[in-house]
Amino acid sequence: MQPASPKPTFKQRFLEKTGGNPDDFIHDVLRLTLPFHARLLLPFARILEQSVLAADYDLISDIAQLTSRREFSDSVGVRRFHPANRGFLRKVVRVRVSIARLHRLVYDVMRPADGRSSTAPFASDEAGRPVSDFSKPANGNR
Repeated sequence: MQPASPKPTFKQRFLEKTGGNPDDFIHDVLRLTLPFHARLLLPFARILEQSVLAADYDLISDIAQLTSRREFSDSVGVRRFHPANRGFLRKVVRVRVSIARLHRLVYDVMRPADGRSSTAPFASDEAGRPVSDFSKPANGNR
């Protein structure tokens, strides 16, 4: 019996789907997850504070190693306490990665190849909708 192959990481799946260069991974994810105003202000923000995106680079590096969507919230939770995650440019002007955009990107990239949800404990009907005992009232009446 062969050991199970390791699950691909977010970075591997992202590069597979986009055909991107591994050396450009962080910059590609950053480009996709920075809000429009942050992309416009970034050159000026870097003049004022060179390390304005240090926390975002670390976050994307952490997320690169994810093997499931469930691990995302842990990575984001740790980001809150990053020492570079403060200051006028990040808190007020919001020159930072959009967590909502990053979450959407991780969700889309980590979606199983067959397009089904990865909720393993739940069965699905013919249409692919999740079916569980939790959707029915305990007494059997609707």
